[in-house]
Amino acid sequence: MWTRPVCERSGVLEYWLVQPIDRMITVYRLWDREYGKPEGLELNGETAAGPGVSVAWDELVQRLPKAEY
Repeated sequence: MWTRPVCERSGVLEYWLVQPIDRMITVYRLWDREYGKPEGLELNGETAAGPGVSVAWDELVQRLPKAEY
């Protein structure tokens, strides 16, 4: 996947990969010009996206189709 290296070189401080079927989000944070170990979070509650900005997942997740395993 080309996204991670491009974001690293561009200095993007954080990027998220949202997996709607699994109801998970993977967060990459830039540290010393490289992304550290990703953090895995469940899509529930709220996730801070910056100063004064957050994503409320509960309402969004209700709109997703149910996962079939």
